[in-house]
Amino acid sequence: MQPASEAVPVPAEQAGTTLAAVLRLRLPGQTWTQVRNLIAGQRVKIDDALCMDPARRVSEGDLVEILSKPEAVHRGATVDGLVIRHLDDDVVVVEKASGVNTVRHPTERNWTDRRRELSPTLEDLTMRAMAEQLGRAKHKLPRLRIVQRLDKDTSGLVVFARSIPAERSLGRQFHAHTVLRKYLAIAPGFLKAQTFKSWLVQDRGDGRRGSGSEGQGKLAVTHVEVIERLPRHTILGCQLENIGVDVSHCDDLAIARGHRFLENVHSPPTAANQSRSIFFGLSDGMNARCATKNQTGGQGGLNKIASM
Repeated sequence: MQPASEAVPVPAEQAGTTLAAVLRLRLPGQTWTQVRNLIAGQRVKIDDALCMDPARRVSEGDLVEILSKPEAVHRGATVDGLVIRHLDDDVVVVEKASGVNTVRHPTERNWTDRRRELSPTLEDLTMRAMAEQLGRAKHKLPRLRIVQRLDKDTSGLVVFARSIPAERSLGRQFHAHTVLRKYLAIAPGFLKAQTFKSWLVQDRGDGRRGSGSEGQGKLAVTHVEVIERLPRHTILGCQLENIGVDVSHCDDLAIARGHRFLENVHSPPTAANQSRSIFFGLSDGMNARCATKNQTGGQGGLNKIASM
């Protein structure tokens, strides 16, 4: 068995090559088959995320790591583990696990089903889970329409539209800020109830989305309430006002004010940044309110935090 290695960044000259090619250069003496088996055996990570696609193209600076033993795929990142909270002819609401992309990059849209299964997105998992629940072939179901996204490291509820009228209705609701979204976050120290306001930009100067100078980008408003105080941490409820904004912008502001929201504090991670509930209108004039099953991310995770 190939021993574990440190996470090594991809050099400029290897950018654009496949993961298998990068590993073959890093592991002299290994055959292509051995390298592909290593990847298929759930022993390779890119930027701390498990990758089982040998044809994945890497970018300069990507951190590629070989694990000493296989890492289990989080149950929420599988069809059997995906939780559907609401399903009708117009919308579906599902629980997204941390580490799963909501949708696929446009350059990956033409991937075959076989390759998609190696690195499924929430959109992929939802289509397959609905097909199983409804007893219908996936290709006979209407495609999902994207009206909301969560960052890869954020867990919680995501709503997809299943019809054009629902897509338009939800789009109007998000634009009018009438969709209520609440998140859970866990921060070290003792925070108080407050409102964070900042201007969200696509690039805050380090290539990542975040808070910029006043008047630049989109105004982001998050109301924070204290849910519970632990010996060294505070569990917060975060309610967002803005379309296209998630709790990560609140993380930026917390850092600026001397705090930091924790990430990956659970196994499986569920509560550090968790979309806890969502409330929206349906086309029949009724309303839908959905919530995650574990409102505080699981007692095991809280016990772990309380002891830190």
